[in-house]
Amino acid sequence: MRFAQSRATWWMIAAVLFSAAWACGCNTDQADRDTDRDASNGVVAPDFSEEVEAVLDRRIRLVEGLAAQPVLVAAVRAANQEHQDMQEGEVLDLDRRWQAGEGSDELAEPILTSECARTLKDFQEEHDGFSEIFVTDAKGLVVAATNRTSDYWQADEAWWERAYNQGRGKSYYGAIDYDDSAFSESISLYVPIIDSDSAKAIGVLKAVCDITAIKMEL
Repeated sequence: MRFAQSRATWWMIAAVLFSAAWACGCNTDQADRDTDRDASNGVVAPDFSEEVEAVLDRRIRLVEGLAAQPVLVAAVRAANQEHQDMQEGEVLDLDRRWQAGEGSDELAEPILTSECARTLKDFQEEHDGFSEIFVTDAKGLVVAATNRTSDYWQADEAWWERAYNQGRGKSYYGAIDYDDSAFSESISLYVPIIDSDSAKAIGVLKAVCDITAIKMEL
């Protein structure tokens, strides 16, 4: 029953946001916007109202400020150095163990308690509506998080590939979805971690924004 109520709530919220987009007569011919179809993976991006897009754009800028924090950049640099020689088999084994909960506490503890993780949690407490935030390195391995993610390796996900953008980086937001890690209907924001020395993406930050918080800003 609780699940059914949750899904019903999801559809009610989605109907409100998408009906608003229809009422505003939003132009869907936006070839240069980050929210369009991504030709590389065929993903059709959401078409929200201008009001909703304005809220999401503000949230993206906010998250980009977080991604530029020196403590985050330093943590990702260190992780890239540590993991540079890690082979695919090792990555897949760690991810399998993480998902299965097989002795993964030792791996998860520093991810959830490091200085970088505390910075994410401080941001989460300061800004309402972010149910989950985590950072990955250039291999897609989770470096720091506000809570335990469902996966340890993220680079096999289309959102990660698009945000990393082969080292060029790309900030964007996704569609309304149910996030299994955050247990909420939400819109995810994706922002690259940029190395100030090379001006290249060295990792990715994902911030899950609760739908309720977005509605309150409209």
